[in-house]
Amino acid sequence: MQKTLKQRNGESNMKQLIVLSAGGTGGHCFPALACALALREAGYKIYWIGNGTFAQKLTKDYQIDFCDVKMKGLTDRSIITYFVVVILLFMRIIRCLGILLKIRASSIVTFGGYTTAPVGIAAWLLRIPLFIHEQNSVAGKVNRLLAPFATAIAISYQPTFHLTKKSILKKLYLTGNPIVNETIEYARKNSKLPSEQLRVLILGGSQGAHAINKIFLEAVPKIKTSTLITCVHQCGEAHELSIRSMYNSIGVTSDNSQFKVYGFLRPIAHWYQWCDLVIARAGAMTLAELALFGIPSILIPLPTSADNHQWHNGCYYSSRGAALIKAEHECSSDWLSDQLLQFATEKRVLLNKMSESCKTLSIPEATSHLLQLIISSHGKK
Repeated sequence: MQKTLKQRNGESNMKQLIVLSAGGTGGHCFPALACALALREAGYKIYWIGNGTFAQKLTKDYQIDFCDVKMKGLTDRSIITYFVVVILLFMRIIRCLGILLKIRASSIVTFGGYTTAPVGIAAWLLRIPLFIHEQNSVAGKVNRLLAPFATAIAISYQPTFHLTKKSILKKLYLTGNPIVNETIEYARKNSKLPSEQLRVLILGGSQGAHAINKIFLEAVPKIKTSTLITCVHQCGEAHELSIRSMYNSIGVTSDNSQFKVYGFLRPIAHWYQWCDLVIARAGAMTLAELALFGIPSILIPLPTSADNHQWHNGCYYSSRGAALIKAEHECSSDWLSDQLLQFATEKRVLLNKMSESCKTLSIPEATSHLLQLIISSHGKK
C-alpha cells in the first residue's frame, strides 16, 4: 500500500529533535505548547527547556520531555545585580551547551522569557538553526537580544516594535500566535446561542487580577439592577474566597443567577463561546483567542507589563474597532458600568460590528505558518 505524505514525513523526521524554550508564564508557554504538539504530530521529537512549576506541569500533562533551567533578569541597575546576572547567564549557557550536544538538537525554537536567553546563545554558538517567536506587538528584551543570531523571527503583529533594523527586517515573518488545535476546533464546531441578555465574561485571575476584580466589583451595584446583563467572573483561585465574600457584602449571594464567580475556568473555550463581551487584560494570547472566537472586549492593560506591551497590544485591537481600551488608572467603576449598560441596550449593533472586526484579526493558521517556517529552514542557517 502506498504511504501517505504524512506517514513519509513522519518516518523521515522521527530521528530529528527540535528543542522548544519558553519562559514560565502562560503567555510564553501556550504558544510553545501549540507548536510542540503540531511538530510532534508532524513526526518530530520534542524537547522543552524552560522553568517554573507551570511549565513543568504543562509538559508533564502532554508527555513532553522537560529540562528546568532557571534564569532571571535585571531587577535593578546596580553593579552587583548586573554582575550576578552575567555570571548566572554564563553558567546557564555552559549548561545549555551540554544539553544541546547531548540530545543532538537539530533546531531551536524560543518563545521569549529569560530562560530562552542561554538556550538561544548556546544554539548560536553551536550553529544550530534558531527560530524566535514574538507574541506581542513590542518585542521582549530577550527576543531583541537573540534577534541578530536568529535564522528567522516569527511575529504576531505588523509592525512589531524594536524589530526595525534592516538586518532584522529581512528575517521577519508574520505568522500570528499559535493556539492549541483543540481550542481552534471548538471554535469551528460550536456556534454561539442567541440571547437577549448581554453575557459578560470577566477574566481576572492572572497578573493584576486584583485591579480588575476591584473595578468590576465596584460596578456591580449599578449593573445588577439591569435584567439584560449576566456575568461570569473568573477571579483567580487565590482570590476566590475573598471575592465571594465581597459579593455577599453587596447583596449578591452564591445562588444568584446573574453573577457567577469561579476561581479558574476550564475549558476556557466553552466560556468564550458563551459570552458576548470580555473584560480582560491585553495579553497576546488572550487577544488571539478573542479574535478566534470574534469576541469584543473592554481591555484594561497591565500597566507594569514590560515595555508597556499590553497597552500596545490593546491599541492594535482598539484601532481596528475590535475593542475598547482604558488605562487602569483611568478606568473607574462608573465608566465600566456605563459601558456595560449601553452595550446591553442601545449599543448592541456596535457590539456586533466589533465582533466582526475582531474576527478579521484572527490568524487560525498561525501554528501551521510557524511550522512551515521551521520545517522549510530545517537544517539550514
